[in-house]
Amino acid sequence: MTGEETAKLNISIPDIETQTSVTFTATDNQGAVAIEEHQVSIIALPNVFTEITLPQQAQSLKSVRRLL
Repeated sequence: MTGEETAKLNISIPDIETQTSVTFTATDNQGAVAIEEHQVSIIALPNVFTEITLPQQAQSLKSVRRLL
């Protein structure tokens, strides 16, 4: 969770695959409290391929192993 002290709160909730009820509690700098319960739907992001970049030393080692 990030943004607890800002106007925009970002929450990451892993391993939830269905509609879920969550409760948000906000407290301002003078102690006033607001509580809201909401139904949220978690939408999975599309799969993204992992990109791996080998340092030059690892690429050179790979070439040497092929020669052996």
